[in-house]
Order: sequence, then structure tokens, then C-alpha cells
Amino acid sequence: MLTKAIWRAESGRSLRRQISLSGNCRLFCASTSLQQKTVLFFPGQGVERVGMLNTIYERFPEIAKEADKAFTAALQNDPDTDTETVKRIWYLLRHNGETQPEDVIDIHRTSVAQLAILMSSVLTLKCAAERLRGKEVCAIMGHSLGQISALVAAGVISFTDGIRIVRERGLAMEEAVQDGGRLGVCERQDTGMGMVAVPVLSKNGSSHEMARMIEATAKQAIEANEVVAVANINSPKQIVVSGHLDAIERTLQAMAPAVRRSTRLPVRIPFHSPLLRSVEARMRRVVETVDYKWPPPNYVGVSIIRNDTARAIGDVAEVKEAIVQGCWLPVDWQGSVRYAEEEYSGPEWIGVGSGCSVTGALVKASLARDCPLLTLDPAKGGEGWSSL
Repeated sequence: MLTKAIWRAESGRSLRRQISLSGNCRLFCASTSLQQKTVLFFPGQGVERVGMLNTIYERFPEIAKEADKAFTAALQNDPDTDTETVKRIWYLLRHNGETQPEDVIDIHRTSVAQLAILMSSVLTLKCAAERLRGKEVCAIMGHSLGQISALVAAGVISFTDGIRIVRERGLAMEEAVQDGGRLGVCERQDTGMGMVAVPVLSKNGSSHEMARMIEATAKQAIEANEVVAVANINSPKQIVVSGHLDAIERTLQAMAPAVRRSTRLPVRIPFHSPLLRSVEARMRRVVETVDYKWPPPNYVGVSIIRNDTARAIGDVAEVKEAIVQGCWLPVDWQGSVRYAEEEYSGPEWIGVGSGCSVTGALVKASLARDCPLLTLDPAKGGEGWSSL
């Protein structure tokens, strides 16, 4: 069975009044302010690199201590993470020198990469507290894994619980496709599964129409027990397909010449496809161990936009579903961007965390009209990060 994304758009919504709270990551603004509203967004997997926390540790050592505490608290009682594994992960996050082949392999392991990205995103937000002070944050969103970073940023879940969730999420995903193994070992078997980026040609209609074409073609092209699913609607110019690679190739070949120049992504796990449905039991167990705060305490009145529905999350029950189902349901990033754009009448967009420049390009491509966009990206540097 193929997973279908839900694409919705609404307009004519009323403006929300924002009230400020003091605190480490809380912003100050008048409730009757007419200033331009701000949307914060966070990157997903694929932007990880060895030593990605180094810049933060060098510039903001006091804030970096929070990462030490949260990391230790999250993993000290984890039965799947022994002392040597913790040391190895910490080495990958902080290493500042020549990298070995096994280092590159290990940082891209899902169970390590997701930790690295979440920690970079949350710490960058803490570093940017003064830079963002006075901004009227109306919505927070994250691409795939970034959705959990958004929940931590809003104060719905703690930094420590966020680390626990993404560690369990990564391990569950590796287990689902037998892509685990001991860190520090270069040899890894091909899973035969993955993801392929497909450009959207204007003559073929919108990205949503293109996605429906791919799913319809896949029904005729795949064999028994094969899966081809639309995983991401990234922008009007790109969608991503997930599943068995041979089946994806046959599907795209059957669509020629409507599909050209597709690119296999360097991942071994079919994210956001039914092949990851087996993580459900494990993820439901972990979300029941978390202490949730609702409504989001760090930004009163803020919306947290859910990936698969492209709508604002309404309560704690939906937070849990977003975390669990976000492993296999598709990401409608374009729809999420359009939702926030229409809801808040052309807000300012601020990307947070290493790799957010990549996600920012998808935001820019998805916007219906020009809006201010700033990225606070420790990996890329630039004006945004330098201003902190």
C-alpha cells in the first residue's frame, strides 16, 4: 500500500496576539504589536558532518555545557548505548581534525546523525536568544527530524527528552531495515532501499500533481512486497520518493520523459515510507515516557506545524502522533510553508541550526511571494551566524 500525503491550504485566518515570557529562549514583544511575525524552522537529516558542534563549543562554551548535561542525562540509562558508544558519538560531534573513513560513515548513521542535528539546532537557538529577542514568533516548524527540534524549541518537550526520542528514533529506523551495526566499522551491507530526489518539470503540473502521477505509476510498476512512496513534497521544484530502489527505478523509467535527472540520495533507509511502519511499537513506548507541556510555554500562542498534515498541532495527543507517525508518513514541506505564509500574511523566516541554509532554500522555493529569510547556520557561517 502506498502512503499518500494530505495537502491542505487555508486562508483568511485571524491574526494571533503574542504575549512574551522571560526565559533563556523566550522572546519579548507587545501583545498588540503590528510588527512582522516570525517563523522559526529547523533542518532535517542529511546535513550532519563530523565535528558539527565545534563552532558552538568554541564561541559559546557556557551554552555548550547544557549539551553536556542533557546528553549525559538522556543516555546514561539507555540499554542500547554503552559507555564506548557514548564516547564514540561524542568524539564524532566534537572532533576537530582529520577525519577517517569510519568517522564519515558513523556520522551518517541515522542513530548518530539525528542526535547531532537535534543538538546543533537546539544549541544554536540558545546561542541566538539575544539576536531573536523582540521577534514575534508565530510558528515553529522543522523538516522531518526537525519537527522534534521544533518541539524542544517551543518547550513542549525538554532538551533531554528530545535527545532520548531521536536516539530511540534512529535506532528503531536502523533496526527496521537491518542497517545497524557497531560504530567504527566501515563495512556495511546494502539494504536495497533508499530515497530518490525527483525534479518537478513545470509542464507536468504542480509538485502535488507530480506526486500523484508517481504513486499511480508505481501501482503498475512494482511487484509484490515492493514499496514506492512519495516521501517529501519539498518545494514546487522537487519531491522525494522512498522505498525499494529497484522498484523506484522502474517506476521513474515508466514515467519517461516526464521524469528526468532524478538523483539517488546518500541514505540507506527508506524514510517516510510504509517500510518504517514497524518502528511504531518502539516509538509509542518512548513517547509515553516523556513529560509534555501544553500549550507551548516558550512562545505563548505559537503554532507548531506538523509535517504530514501541514497544519498546526492541537494538543499533546497530536504531539505524540506527530512524533510516532512522522517516521513513516510523508513530509509536505511545501504545504507547511504555504500554510504559515497564508496564516501570518507573509512572515519573516529564520532558519536555526547547522544545515538550515539547505532547508532555507526549500522554504524560499516554496513561498508564493518574497519574504525576508535569514539563516543562523554554524556550518555555513555568513551574516546570520556572525551576528550572534
